Amino acid sequence: EPIVRKELEPVLKQLGDSPRPEQILDLKVCDPAMGSGAFLVEVGRQLGEILVKAWHTHACLPQIPPDEDELLHAQRLVAQRCLYGVDK
Repeated sequence: EPIVRKELEPVLKQLGDSPRPEQILDLKVCDPAMGSGAFLVEVGRQLGEILVKAWHTHACLPQIPPDEDELLHAQRLVAQRCLYGVDK
């Protein structure tokens, strides 16, 4: 968790104090030696939390499927659009 937080810090600073949800979902994170995927899982958790905050800050909460809560939906979107991993 602290490693991911430190690595995301400069990228998030570039987005400003109040990033829009689209800016967050436009981020791309690649782990070129992902192994078990632990780094990417934590990135998904942290970006999911940031995405939920952005939805509320900018009053643009999307329609959440009935079988998900806000955080789970955000993490799913982040995983689909932002996370890439490779392992040979």
